[in-house]
Amino acid sequence: MERLRQVQNRLQCAVTLPASFWVAALALLVGALAARLSIHLLPTRTDDVVTARALGIVSQTILAEHSKSGDSLAYVVGLISALLISISIWVAWAIRAGKNCPPQSSSTIAPTSPRVNLIEVVIVLVVAFGFFARIWNARAATLTAWSALSEEGEMLAWVDTVLRGGALSRDTFCLYGPLSVWLVAGLLHFFGTSLALWRYWIFALNAPALLAIYFLLRGLNRTRIAAGLGAIVIGILCIGPVPAMSWSLARVGFGVAAIASLNRALNS
Repeated sequence: MERLRQVQNRLQCAVTLPASFWVAALALLVGALAARLSIHLLPTRTDDVVTARALGIVSQTILAEHSKSGDSLAYVVGLISALLISISIWVAWAIRAGKNCPPQSSSTIAPTSPRVNLIEVVIVLVVAFGFFARIWNARAATLTAWSALSEEGEMLAWVDTVLRGGALSRDTFCLYGPLSVWLVAGLLHFFGTSLALWRYWIFALNAPALLAIYFLLRGLNRTRIAAGLGAIVIGILCIGPVPAMSWSLARVGFGVAAIASLNRALNS
């Protein structure tokens, strides 16, 4: 435990150094190059292209012998390699650069992050789900035929591709990311295909996103009232009525949760 405290102390010290920004930029650049190299070294897959041609399917990607399965593999390998390389470079530098900082024991470190209790978390979750998850009318949340066919249809078409054993195209990676599609596919696989289930799911994702926003504001504003009002205002202004991924706070929920966690870790 003391060893972990020393590492945390070095990381906190390294963040305050002027060189931290430039090291982080270099780490991101090296991570991007590593991702590009790892993708370049992947074996070229054409089995799905051959199968598509045998079935008589014609498209620009098939004519160009571009593999969708290769896209999926490249996305996973590139993302993992970029994250591992970038984080490893910065952490290695931070541990070395922060070793000259004066040692601090847990008794001398004054946490600046506000304490959060279980009751507070439960209250925020109840409010988030009760007012913004739209449990009462998620099943019938359709504005127009266009929103159902375009917004929901596009998303569920990709989910249907996964359920049928197909591979996602790069369009999915650019718009939403495969994680959003695979989670919905798993949900429909275990509980049955249902448009209502998809709508309950997409609206329910607003609640954890608002929870992340609350904790980020809690760490910045220091008070429960300010954080609560801020999260409610964001929920009212930013949550759309259409059951679509592009209208959901879940698109930024993971990013906000990461920022909130990092902010709390650096201030505790």
